[in-house]
Amino acid sequence: MTKTLIPLETSRVATSVRTAPRPHRSGRLRGCLAGVLGLAALAVATPAPAGPPLVQGGAAEGASGHGGTMDQADGPDAAGVVVSLKDPVAQAEILPGWRQADGTLMAALRLEMKPGWKTYWRAPGEAGIPPQLDWTGSDNLEATRILWPTPSVIFSNGRRSIGYRDSVVLPIVIAPKDAGKPVRLEGMLQAGICGTVCVPMQFQLSGELTGETAEPVPLIEAAMRYRPVSGAAAGVKNLRCRTHPSEDGLVVEARMQLPRGPSDEVVVFEYDDPDLWIASASVIRKGRELTAVSTFMVQPGSGDETGTALGPKPEPAHVDLSRLRLTILGKDRAIDLNGCPEARSLSTILRSE
Repeated sequence: MTKTLIPLETSRVATSVRTAPRPHRSGRLRGCLAGVLGLAALAVATPAPAGPPLVQGGAAEGASGHGGTMDQADGPDAAGVVVSLKDPVAQAEILPGWRQADGTLMAALRLEMKPGWKTYWRAPGEAGIPPQLDWTGSDNLEATRILWPTPSVIFSNGRRSIGYRDSVVLPIVIAPKDAGKPVRLEGMLQAGICGTVCVPMQFQLSGELTGETAEPVPLIEAAMRYRPVSGAAAGVKNLRCRTHPSEDGLVVEARMQLPRGPSDEVVVFEYDDPDLWIASASVIRKGRELTAVSTFMVQPGSGDETGTALGPKPEPAHVDLSRLRLTILGKDRAIDLNGCPEARSLSTILRSE
């Protein structure tokens, strides 16, 4: 059976749903050298086969204790670690959870890495390989939804990436086709595991969720609590967006009132069009006012849904700013904002040849 790679944000079996924007294709492999390593794990872990780089997906939860701090430097980052067949850099497993009142099941994916190694969030930043998760082959599985815990902002070699160190607990809401029957999960995780080099890895996953208990599992519950809060809960007011065209595409500016925290903030823009590249945002603080500015560009070589290259005449690409997602990451908090309610509903950039 041909496996369909499904992004981690929301997925249905054998249905590809693109959610998070892809970084520029040429930037996917910067800072990530593929190694040929044979690794043993709780789940079967092997290097990803040769082929196109990973281009979709999200990531998991952070380092031991669900860390979401802003790291000022990337540290030793596994310097001096010798990788061998007897020294795996990562291992993965499915954690069974509990049945919720609405009939869905809670579970989680746990990824343990060597100290100093990391993996990436759904929007990995300037350098990183976001994971892909494929549940093809599962039984009684209708859909999944990831409850993303707060990631860390990591600076390394002049670049900023977003991800998790050392260990990962990624809560997953499982919707069964038949709520009265167990769900058998069979899947494959593809993820970039990075130390002094980045290794694209595959993990074969399997597990059965019976839903026999309604008692939450503390490890999964703790990761669920460590998600970004809503704008209302964080005190965000007067969120508004405006746009203007540039030579590269569309400049998007988000402005809001937000009490200043103890550290500088990083703002991540996301949009659910995989043909758009979204530049890292610049952030300006003036008292309680926070402004974040990014540029939306069509990725070189983007084509239509069949993969056919677009003709010489530019084709408009529509950006509905009510579908824009912003995540604000600081040392002591993370905030999730969906949409810019005061913006114009549609803006246009030109899709290049």
